[in-house]
Amino acid sequence: MAIVKHQGSSFWYYSFQLNGKKYFRSTKTTNKVTARQIEAKAYEQAVKDAALGRESPPITLGEAMAGFIASREGTSYHKVLMSVVNPLQGSKRCNKTKKRVKVAGLDFSIDLHMLKTSDLNRLVEARRREGSADNTIKQHVLAVGGAIKWAKSMGYLVDDAIEIPSFKRVTKTPMYLTPAEEARLLAALDPTRDVQGYGKYENRPADRQQRLQDQYDFVIALLDTGLRYQECAQIEWKNVDLDSGVLFYNSFKADKRQTVHLSDRVIEMLRGRHAYKRADQQYVFENDNRTSHRPYHNMWLNRTVERAGIDKHFTFHKFRSTYASKLVQAGVPLFEVSQLLNHSDPSTTLIYAALVPTDVSKKAANVLNKISGKVSPQA
Repeated sequence: MAIVKHQGSSFWYYSFQLNGKKYFRSTKTTNKVTARQIEAKAYEQAVKDAALGRESPPITLGEAMAGFIASREGTSYHKVLMSVVNPLQGSKRCNKTKKRVKVAGLDFSIDLHMLKTSDLNRLVEARRREGSADNTIKQHVLAVGGAIKWAKSMGYLVDDAIEIPSFKRVTKTPMYLTPAEEARLLAALDPTRDVQGYGKYENRPADRQQRLQDQYDFVIALLDTGLRYQECAQIEWKNVDLDSGVLFYNSFKADKRQTVHLSDRVIEMLRGRHAYKRADQQYVFENDNRTSHRPYHNMWLNRTVERAGIDKHFTFHKFRSTYASKLVQAGVPLFEVSQLLNHSDPSTTLIYAALVPTDVSKKAANVLNKISGKVSPQA
């Protein structure tokens, strides 16, 4: 038997296994001694229930979510689960004001077996009225589904009839930068340009110049590696091999170590940064205080896109789309692009199918002609 704590709660939880069945529940106390007493009583009751052949014990939705999240600690999905807890409980942080606002949510105090399909369907409809994207809503209901599966595997009482809402895959044309737009964006990011508020290049303080250089270098890395923002922001110097032209990183979603072969301009950029690297510097891209990795902020990107005259709703993820689009348009097979992007589902990469060059289709026709013995004159 054991009592444990997990992120997001100050209470102790008891955790033990009896006759192949696992028990996990909040003691509703922050006192460790009291928590152990509650654990002992729970174990005694579980022994009695087992002897009498009673049904599985109940568990609240909140406790099931806590147990599921704790079971995924140490994985990349744990971060995702932590981010959906507050919205599921009915509050989220406004992107503009950074204040907490009320949104549709679920009652975390109800017993899990009382949760119905209709409750999840109502949550989905309310989220859509609030303007949330289907991918965001899907993330929320799948977290609830994960908690239900976890609770069932632990022997708790659940409603076997409950159904998790499904979402149709909508194939959209990916938004990416054209070569001309990429050139304009990089020109607008040029760290040697005169910038209002930063002064002229030749008179600019070193810390402000470094910030502009960081922004430019970071975009170069995103454009030529296809990494997600957090994957790129957390690159460590120990994982960069400039002599071989490769870097290693931990995939945010695939939860495994990956290798990227670097383009010449990324190698050149990294060599420039390495020349000024401190002996104790851990990350390639640091925060302004040089104490950790680069945090997420996008106001400067919005200003740069506007300054470059790019009429698109642009986010950091569009650099990843630009990377993939350039490869597909150059004739790299979709399956190989899928591997480079670490898509867990290869069908995700099909959004780039419309960008496949027409000469690929011509090659296919020529192959068929050869098979049939009627070789095209253009072959």
